[in-house]
Amino acid sequence: MMVGNFNTVRSQFVIVQGIAELNKKRITNFDFYFVGKRTQNLESLYDDCVRYCEQNKLDNVHFLGARDDVPSLLKSADGFVYSTNSDTFGIAVVEAMAAGVPVIVNDWAVMKEITKDGKWATLFKTEDVEDCANAIEDLLNNLEARKADAQEIAKQVRKEYSIEKHIERLDNIYRLVIGC
Repeated sequence: MMVGNFNTVRSQFVIVQGIAELNKKRITNFDFYFVGKRTQNLESLYDDCVRYCEQNKLDNVHFLGARDDVPSLLKSADGFVYSTNSDTFGIAVVEAMAAGVPVIVNDWAVMKEITKDGKWATLFKTEDVEDCANAIEDLLNNLEARKADAQEIAKQVRKEYSIEKHIERLDNIYRLVIGC
C-alpha cells in the first residue's frame, strides 16, 4: 500500500508502472492499495494512474481515496511502498515503519535520512520504474523475513520518533539559541 494524496509531491505513477513491470513477469499474487484523495486542480495525477491501471489490466491495484482508518489499514498491510518527488519529511513512511510494516521508498534525500540510509527500509532509485519493481518483487519473495525484520525496526523507529525524543531535540535547539 501507499498513503498520500495525489499531488506533485508524490509519484504514485512510478509505483503503478513498477506494478505493470511485475505484471509482465506474471507476478500478480498481491493487491496494492493507494490511500489518498484526488487533489483539486491536480486531478490528472490520480486520473492518469487509474487510466494506466485500466489500460494495463492491473486488476490488483485499488484506489481507496481519502481514509480515516489508516492505522488499521497499515496493520493489515504486508508492505508499504512510497515514491516522492519533493517530500520534506515523510510522516507516512515513519508511520508505516513504526507500525512494523516492511517499507520500500525511493532514495530521495529526506527518505534516506528518515530510514537511516536504507537501514530501516529498502531504497530504490528515484523515478526508476525497474528498480521500484525489483524492490517490490524482492519483498514479495522474502515477505516473512521482511515482516520479522520490520517488527524489530518498528521498535527503533518508535523510540527515534517518540514525542519524548522530539522534546529533547527541541530543548537542545532552544539551549543552543539562547546560549545555555
